[in-house]
Amino acid sequence: MKSVFIAVMAASLLVAVGCKSASSPNSKIVAEVEAAGSGRLEGLDEAAIQNWLAKHDDVAAKIGPECSVVMKTATADWARTTEGAVCTAAARVLFYKQKDLFNGQYAQPQPKSQPAK
Repeated sequence: MKSVFIAVMAASLLVAVGCKSASSPNSKIVAEVEAAGSGRLEGLDEAAIQNWLAKHDDVAAKIGPECSVVMKTATADWARTTEGAVCTAAARVLFYKQKDLFNGQYAQPQPKSQPAK
């Protein structure tokens, strides 16, 4: 009976650890977004972060250039970290708001060329 209890406890612990999202220790980007008023981001899904950033696109524009630098050297599992979720959410917000991810500026519409007569 004792061994069954230990096995169940061990399985529960493995499930709890496996379901926890990867953290981004000492992430400057996550710290900036949290300082801007998002609240604690660790453990939130990307959709929740994107929802907050859509209401605060100035924050998304500020971290966009920082994210583009980090993305260049990120590991394969980076997207599953809190920092990865924040940067992916920021990129989507900037895309939908027509901002350039690399400099945080609004994209300028290009004039349509007139057909030659």
